[in-house]
Amino acid sequence: MTRIDYRAVVKELSKGLIELDSDEARSCGFLPHIALSEFRTIRYGAGRQKGVTTHAVDMSAKFHGSVLYLVHNESLRNEVVEKFHEKAAGNGWLTVHCNYLPEGWKRATGAGISGYEKFGLVIVDEAGFFFNKFSYDKIYRSLVDVVTPDVVIHLIN
Repeated sequence: MTRIDYRAVVKELSKGLIELDSDEARSCGFLPHIALSEFRTIRYGAGRQKGVTTHAVDMSAKFHGSVLYLVHNESLRNEVVEKFHEKAAGNGWLTVHCNYLPEGWKRATGAGISGYEKFGLVIVDEAGFFFNKFSYDKIYRSLVDVVTPDVVIHLIN
């Protein structure tokens, strides 16, 4: 079996990301949640690929800033938290939500020195689960107020 080099995948897909405050993004006139979806999201292919969660945890552990990780079940949540703490460089903060969204937040809490740092990286593991349970639109609306303008959102599966 050929292993997928997710670093190369992310590097290539990141080339298409557009800054939310760029002239190009503003000229589209999108609502904030649609702009997040269109300009700041990397979508991984359909199907469960071996190693994608491990890559996502590695990416989270190396990220300098606050990370929001959405998972669909407790066993995956526990695995993510355990692996994150094994690999974390101490430069970031991980918030994991299992089976729900950060609705109604004014700001992300419990992160960073200030206690109010917004998320610079969002990973939605098993994104199809969240789209079925909530909706694509609702997921992005819930993220608008809790992410930085340069956030990168990873939708896995």
